[in-house]
Amino acid sequence: MTFQGVLVIDFILLLLIVAVVYLVARRQLYVGYAVIWIGVFLVAGLLVSVSPLLNALTFLLGAEFPVSALTLVALLFITLVLLYFSAQLSILGDQVTKLVQHIGISDLERRQTFSRDQNNVDHTHGPEQSETTRGDQAALTHGADED
Repeated sequence: MTFQGVLVIDFILLLLIVAVVYLVARRQLYVGYAVIWIGVFLVAGLLVSVSPLLNALTFLLGAEFPVSALTLVALLFITLVLLYFSAQLSILGDQVTKLVQHIGISDLERRQTFSRDQNNVDHTHGPEQSETTRGDQAALTHGADED
């Protein structure tokens, strides 16, 4: 690889490291993921910048050209990242499903409890209920609808 090509790739990797640090500072990326990404960028920069390392990797992988070896390593890394994110999405999807079910059951129980309390109030006061009690019940009903 030419010296100019190495400089361009190293500059791009440096920009990516700055972007990762920026995302961590804005709390949009977990520190653990940032460490992984920065490590990957540093290893990629090392491979590109040090010709003997890239040549050794090319030989180990049985590739004809160093660029082919880098492409293969990048493809494997991307595949691993996609597999990891797919697993994380599956876990999060299951957690969201359980959370929605829990919220739905809790809401139903709250409404049933409120309905039973409402029926008990109606039976204890009967038709001669005062205006104040009716106003309190209307406020309770209105408050339950907002949840």
